[in-house]
Amino acid sequence: TRREMFAAGWQNEQGGWEVRNAYFKGCLGKKAMSFIPGNHERIVLFEGMMDFLTWKKLSPLQDASVLILNSLSFLNPALQRAANYKTIELFFDHDPPGKKATMQVLSELPQAVDQSTRYEGYNDFNEKLTAMINSAQVLGTKESSPHNISLRNR
Repeated sequence: TRREMFAAGWQNEQGGWEVRNAYFKGCLGKKAMSFIPGNHERIVLFEGMMDFLTWKKLSPLQDASVLILNSLSFLNPALQRAANYKTIELFFDHDPPGKKATMQVLSELPQAVDQSTRYEGYNDFNEKLTAMINSAQVLGTKESSPHNISLRNR
């Protein structure tokens, strides 16, 4: 029996594909970081693509350069690349490896800012957005659209 499978994904810097669906998260081909060029003074770092997509959905006009690690094993090369930027924003997970990575970046790069307070109480940025959308839908409010949800620091 032939089954069709679908996943969202994009190509990383080594020609591999970072892919994800409800049942699978991984890489087809060689694992590497993904870089999206933008502002040469500001870079935003993410562990994975879903948190980047959450940020992009909530901040569509941001012009920062983006570096998606796709694995914390790429943290040291990411630090080397980010060091050249005036401003570095971190959106790492709240799990122990994400917190350890955040502390390493903050200790090595004084221009880095931890943005994980924007999703305090959740493991990652996407988890908070998903919870807010689901909560709004349960309540039947018009704020169920991601366009109407703000996760900015108050």
